[in-house]
Amino acid sequence: QKQAEEKSKFASQRSKWKEQLNYEKSRDTVAPIKATAALIAKYEKELVDLESSSANTAKELDESKNKLLEMEAEQKQAKAQANSLETDLIVLKEKTSAANTEIARLDKLISSAQNAIDAQSIIRSDLITSAQMEQLELPRVLAIGDGGRSTAALPDPDAMDVDEATTSAANANVVLDYSSLPSELRHVLKSERERVANELLIKIEELSVELARLEPNMKALEQYETLKEKERVQTQELEAAKDRVKEATDSFEEIRQTRRNIFVDAFQHIAASIDVLYKELTQSSSHPLGGQAYLSLENSEDPFLAGVNYTAMPPTKRFRDMDQLSGGEKTIAAV
Repeated sequence: QKQAEEKSKFASQRSKWKEQLNYEKSRDTVAPIKATAALIAKYEKELVDLESSSANTAKELDESKNKLLEMEAEQKQAKAQANSLETDLIVLKEKTSAANTEIARLDKLISSAQNAIDAQSIIRSDLITSAQMEQLELPRVLAIGDGGRSTAALPDPDAMDVDEATTSAANANVVLDYSSLPSELRHVLKSERERVANELLIKIEELSVELARLEPNMKALEQYETLKEKERVQTQELEAAKDRVKEATDSFEEIRQTRRNIFVDAFQHIAASIDVLYKELTQSSSHPLGGQAYLSLENSEDPFLAGVNYTAMPPTKRFRDMDQLSGGEKTIAAV
């Protein structure tokens, strides 16, 4: 029974294999092979094209890498040049600051020298006026523009309608000829002037005493004392006025310098921030660096005498005046 089952099973399996064999023999295997061969040829051609494209792409990639390296080198060179320019700019600013300091120092020296000259001019004018009041004939008095040696250009110190300013102006135009003086008085060293002046004063006092003894004039002495007292009062008033002028000048200069320092500090702070803000406003995916903006003073010596220039350069745009920018660019710059 077992053998019969095995034979039956074998016969059934044999029948299935024969049917499968007949089916396989009856199938058309040539067409699929041709189709497969065509696909293989197509894929081989595409592979060749891809290999060629890959070679071109690799070549372009190498060229792009070389260009990128060149651009990086140019960028480094540009950065080095920018750093060098910034260093030069710092040096120029330091030189400018030193020059301004030197100019201020020289201005102070000039002002001090001018004050000394004015003081000497006042002393000289007082001496000439005193000499006229005492009716002393000065040696060869010459008024500038008078055309000759004459005292006619000098105002009368006893006249009632001649004010002090007119007298000082007239005395300033007086030129004295010292050729008639002894040589030892015409060439007196600065260190010897005080001693010589004291000797002359002593001699004048001696002569005055001798003159008073020979021909006393009490009225002239009284007039002299009155004028001397007036001169003392006016001298005190002049010194007080000079002190007030100096105090006002020093206060003005201090306020002026403080105002300039505050303005310069604020300007430098704003100038350092405005470029950063403008870059942030103009940055984009196509222009990651953004634009440029900066402030400049029309007069760096005294900024309050002129204005402030605001310059903005949008991305990819060259330098131009603000009024030549478009409406949108002006709006971004104003923001």
